[in-house]
Amino acid sequence: MSEEMSNGAEGVVKTEPMEPSTSPEESTSVVESTSGDQAVEGTSSSVSEVSTSSGDFCCSFVANMDPRVRDLIYWSNPIKSGVVLGASVALLSMVRCCGVLGVGSFLGLVILALSFCIHAVSSVAKRFLNMSIPNPLLQYLSTPIEIPEDMVQCVATRVAKSCQCASRQLCRLFTIVDIPDSFKFGMSLWLVYWLTSRINFLTMVIIADVLFFSVPKVFDTYQVQIRAATAAARGQAMQLLNKARDVPIVDQCLKALAPKEKQS
Repeated sequence: MSEEMSNGAEGVVKTEPMEPSTSPEESTSVVESTSGDQAVEGTSSSVSEVSTSSGDFCCSFVANMDPRVRDLIYWSNPIKSGVVLGASVALLSMVRCCGVLGVGSFLGLVILALSFCIHAVSSVAKRFLNMSIPNPLLQYLSTPIEIPEDMVQCVATRVAKSCQCASRQLCRLFTIVDIPDSFKFGMSLWLVYWLTSRINFLTMVIIADVLFFSVPKVFDTYQVQIRAATAAARGQAMQLLNKARDVPIVDQCLKALAPKEKQS
């Protein structure tokens, strides 16, 4: 009987532990910290996604390239690649100094002078030596240039689609439909303006030409070291983003740039 009473008393005394109640301020801070973590994670993931997407784009661009161009930029035949690079740099330098019309006129004069010399030599040899010297430029100058209509229509269709897509994208950027995209577009315009105000456009084309022939070969040779350095730089960028959360303004910017969840 005493044991039953003690058990009943224990059942009365024992109660379930109550969970500590959280105040509205604490819940707000928890929500803010969670959103800040999501913002930092979204920004860091966007950094890694941009680097990965850029690497995939470069690999796909090189894979879809013409095999002859791929052999040139990877220097499969160093003599041929060197000749093409030197000729392109020389031509661009001449265009930069003399202009397109000047370079075209000069090249036309060179070809015409060579034709006159070959014609004079062949005429003298035929008259005095009874020898006929064929014109080596004849096989290149007399080749008919034919452009298929299907190719023209295909190129025109692609150009039209690209122009329509570009116009829609520009309209979206200039009407500020998405603030981060418009801000990035404005920064890119400012960067182009800053570069063109200090460097001539043809100079940038020459630099791009040299990089086009050098970067793929360098990346192919030092691929492991470049990927390791890129991974280290990405890790440091993520650490800086995590430290930037301590600054209130930066934290608010990260929250604003965080991807918004779609409401169902």
